[in-house]
Amino acid sequence: MSGDAAEEHSSSSVWLEWLAGSAYKNAWKAVIRPARCTYSLSELGPPHFSVAGRAYEREDLQLTSSQGHCLECSHFRPSESSGDSWQPQPCVVYLHGSSSSRIEVLDVLHKLLPHNL
Repeated sequence: MSGDAAEEHSSSSVWLEWLAGSAYKNAWKAVIRPARCTYSLSELGPPHFSVAGRAYEREDLQLTSSQGHCLECSHFRPSESSGDSWQPQPCVVYLHGSSSSRIEVLDVLHKLLPHNL
């Protein structure tokens, strides 16, 4: 973008923000960076539960990225108290949407766990 075009774009953004007030600023922020979903761990359900007659457990953990960002995670797996011997299993990494939370996985969890996923 040339200097004149950048200046024109900047002044039109300022004019639009002045005209619409904070509504313009709030509207583009909602699209670019939506508010995070807030929830409590209790909304993820109990840490020990059963699906289709089989016992499972949820372990909540934090992973730190190489950039230092903390990722909140939940690992759902067959319960160690179920008496089954441990065997390697496939793992599904479920990534929720940008304005959602780990609660979103509850919609698919009861379909994945009985298939050892």
